[in-house]
Amino acid sequence: MNTTSETYEIDSNLNIIKNTLGVIGAIGDAAQPYLPLISTVTTIITEIFNIYENVQYNKNICNSLMDRVAAAEAAIKILERRKQNYEKNFRDINYYKTFLKFIDVMERMKQFIKDVSTLSGFKKLMHVNFVKEKFGSLINEFETTMNDLQFATMLFNDEQREIDAIALKSDLEEMSKFLEVIGGGVVDANQNINNVLKEVLIIKNQLRCQNSIIKNIRATEIEPRELNDPQIGNSTDTRGNKESPLVKKLLNGAIEVACKRTKIIDDGTSE
Repeated sequence: MNTTSETYEIDSNLNIIKNTLGVIGAIGDAAQPYLPLISTVTTIITEIFNIYENVQYNKNICNSLMDRVAAAEAAIKILERRKQNYEKNFRDINYYKTFLKFIDVMERMKQFIKDVSTLSGFKKLMHVNFVKEKFGSLINEFETTMNDLQFATMLFNDEQREIDAIALKSDLEEMSKFLEVIGGGVVDANQNINNVLKEVLIIKNQLRCQNSIIKNIRATEIEPRELNDPQIGNSTDTRGNKESPLVKKLLNGAIEVACKRTKIIDDGTSE
């Protein structure tokens, strides 16, 4: 689809929404068109909290953004409880557009936290200055949309700005030192991802796959009646420690298998 068609489709959809808002606002629940949007924001917030549980790097930056996420969560809960107070806004197509922008900001904030908090995300962040600019841009957009949606919050003050600046400075300095330690940085002079980091990421992914495979491996279970002792015994038929030895048996009288003794409790007796 070309740009002209896309623009027409978006404008057409907004016109439909505008008409819907007017009709619903006049006859009943003006919040109805916003319920899917509220649900989307709630899902994004939950996903961000899940990402935050596994933060490895740039925790101060992530904490500053998580303060905003928590504020957004609180604002959405208030909106859900007090829908009647927002009825006039709900009928306004511009308010609807701002809510869509708010969702976009929250989605980009989620991706940014994911990128800066893990080693694998570093490959997307070629410059420390990019992190600084992106961080500032997200905060400004977040605060603007929160104000436009008339969501009350205590975050927009000089004290919070100072906390954000300290967090950013601390993490960027630590990040710079870290990049120097791992072999001259994540990127070389040609802005290519450092080979050391590539190898670390490859090994990490391989280990994750191997662990997943190992967890699914189970020993084959054989019925005891299918097993027999070797016709000619040997001192090596039993190996391992005394508490849990491995014993050589013959499966169907031909195939050598290593078996582990277990106690089977049946009616109070064991064998």
